[in-house]
Amino acid sequence: MCAKRVMDIMRPVEYPVIPEDMSLRASWEVLCRFIFSAQQNSHCNQPYLLVCNGDDQLVGMLGMRDMLKMFNKRIMAAVQKIPGFYEGNLHGYLLENCEYPVKQITSMPEEIMLKSWDSTYTALRLMLKYRMDVLSVVNIYHKAIGMVHSDDVYQDLGLNPRYLDYWRLMA
Repeated sequence: MCAKRVMDIMRPVEYPVIPEDMSLRASWEVLCRFIFSAQQNSHCNQPYLLVCNGDDQLVGMLGMRDMLKMFNKRIMAAVQKIPGFYEGNLHGYLLENCEYPVKQITSMPEEIMLKSWDSTYTALRLMLKYRMDVLSVVNIYHKAIGMVHSDDVYQDLGLNPRYLDYWRLMA
């Protein structure tokens, strides 16, 4: 039996798309708005922003983990104890000087971007290797055309997600 292609199981792009010259502060606000609007969607458990260049080509994905790495860990530990730190407490305190563009911290190797003709086995291997639940799908022009979620890959391949730790060791 042949594995399906990624384009057969992909979902439409459901994460916000931002330009690569947007400031870190503005991208944090976009991410926070997305988190609060997507709370009812259980499949958005890893919030990302898709970063595109001037030609609408995908150059990377920027996640909350990437943004938080940029902040002082000691300050972040204190701020996370404040109720509602996503809603504004972090904005004024930590992001005063974060006006540089997100392209400085966006890192996405070419191999993490799935092509629409890749197999679901390739998607599973990349998800396990990079510990990501969502991968973007690009066409031949590197434009984001969809997203592949781990749940869809597991279901397509007939795998039980309970054995995820075992699969990660095997990747």
